[in-house]
Amino acid sequence: ELNIYISETQKKELEMPLSLSSAALLALFLGIDHSDKGMYADAAQMYNRAITEDPGLQLAQESLQELKNMGLISNKDISRVEPKPEEVIAESSSGWGTAIGIGLGLAAIGGAAALIGSSGSSSDDNNVAPVDPVVPVDPEPPVASTEKSSVTCVSDRIVFSFSETMNTKSGHVTLNPSAVHIDGQGWSGQDYYVIIENGTSECLSIFYETNTLIMTLNGFVSSSGIGLSGPTFFEFDVN
Repeated sequence: ELNIYISETQKKELEMPLSLSSAALLALFLGIDHSDKGMYADAAQMYNRAITEDPGLQLAQESLQELKNMGLISNKDISRVEPKPEEVIAESSSGWGTAIGIGLGLAAIGGAAALIGSSGSSSDDNNVAPVDPVVPVDPEPPVASTEKSSVTCVSDRIVFSFSETMNTKSGHVTLNPSAVHIDGQGWSGQDYYVIIENGTSECLSIFYETNTLIMTLNGFVSSSGIGLSGPTFFEFDVN
């Protein structure tokens, strides 16, 4: 869905775990967590522990160096005494079994973890707050309206406006009584107009028993293809 394509070589690289040491991985991610919270000395301690458990864990080395380059830790923090394995477990509020489970899980997604590390998550300045997923919002259905409440039977022009951008190739209007003559109808920009034109005698005969004209909007859709909401017919008094 993101239209991201990677080569087979890149796939193999992403499938490689960051480390086979669960203790190293746990210490690494505790370090990232401390760094995100501004606890840089504690973060350095965890990165040191990760490097001790797995000297080849490059992400821990890079994170530690980044803290130093940004002046967030001193040389003393880099060379401080390494915590014992049980201290790492205490930090995580977890038992060894849980730690190993977490470590193996993180190892399995090593490529994704590397992407997290490369974004600079080991400092507050570069920390990017998680973004809520964008939920698509369905377009609002259009609503038609007109300012007129009455029409002149002999000759008049009625204009309909819409609340949404419309597909100007859609829609037509029918009249009741159908004997009323439509001289023209169509789009004018985003408005739709209807022109009625009748001779005086014809008009009088059509509305001999009723003084009401009903216009029905048929097949009008928005530019998103959504049909009208609300009334699709309008009733007018006839003068």
